[in-house]
Amino acid sequence: MVRMAGSTISISTGRRITTDAHGRRYRFGQQAQIAYWNLGQLANALVPAFSSVRSAARGPAAFRDVFTATDRGNITAKLGLAECRDEDEELMQSLQALLQDAEVDMTLFFRALSDVDLDAPDLAPLGHAFYDEEKRQRSAPAFVAWLLRYAARVRSDAMPAA
Repeated sequence: MVRMAGSTISISTGRRITTDAHGRRYRFGQQAQIAYWNLGQLANALVPAFSSVRSAARGPAAFRDVFTATDRGNITAKLGLAECRDEDEELMQSLQALLQDAEVDMTLFFRALSDVDLDAPDLAPLGHAFYDEEKRQRSAPAFVAWLLRYAARVRSDAMPAA
């Protein structure tokens, strides 16, 4: 195998193996961890230019803190919550896995999420976000289960109803 600019080429088959494939380092959902790791490697290389290792470590630590705060803010905004609790990160991760697996248009999904009746959640207001009807039908039970969790979370939120 030969590594070249973000991908690996198998010498025996000549096929390109992308580094964003499932289970690979640069796959979807791993960008933040990889950016942090890359910044750590850069800081290690620059240690001689700093007065201490601690000084060099400030950049990656600042990135981690800002990224985490921004990510939590995005979760809060996308889910229409007043605050992001620790369990909301898992709620969003499980939704992203569903969206990816069922090949759902994320923009359309999040825009329509506010149209879901939280007292009786179903996929009707979200149907147009699915590209493939067969995948929508196959994933419907998982989405409804997620919507039930989401509805419970919204009801427990401190944000007043509109």
